Amino acid sequence: MIRAMFHATRKTLTALAVLAAMSGCGSLGMQDDAPARIEAALQKCSGDMLAMDADRIASAFASDGELQDRDRPPVVGRDAIRTYLKTFTGVKVEENVLKGGSLQIVGPSALQMGTFRQKARLADGKVVESKGTFEAEWERQADGSWLISRVTTNPPPFEPTNAGAVP
Repeated sequence: MIRAMFHATRKTLTALAVLAAMSGCGSLGMQDDAPARIEAALQKCSGDMLAMDADRIASAFASDGELQDRDRPPVVGRDAIRTYLKTFTGVKVEENVLKGGSLQIVGPSALQMGTFRQKARLADGKVVESKGTFEAEWERQADGSWLISRVTTNPPPFEPTNAGAVP
């Protein structure tokens, strides 16, 4: 399903690129500093996650943004995302790393794929570590900033433990 979403998003971005090229429309042109702005927004969000600041994390999303965590139903809307994040009372994020990988920018939209790693201490003292990949769709705002329209996290790809071992 995620692969289908990625391909659908890719088709949308490709269509936007063709439309922009055909129309010569400057408003769909790429900002020269768009990659740096998106990376800065990603790292700010990572720092906000480390601080477990639900208000600041939610502000990284467009008003109708979506947060999709693996196989859970998406959390839609900035207010719903804020409310969802505030349910993690007593959780202390000890490590949070978001590393952007590929980035496709077409006019006011961008698709970024990367990896994440997080270590958190739950209220009961248990330490939980997670890692995997993420896909983030970004929207350029009128002021030149970028907000997340949708982000999806996925577990890491399957890695066999005994690859190539002879039984």
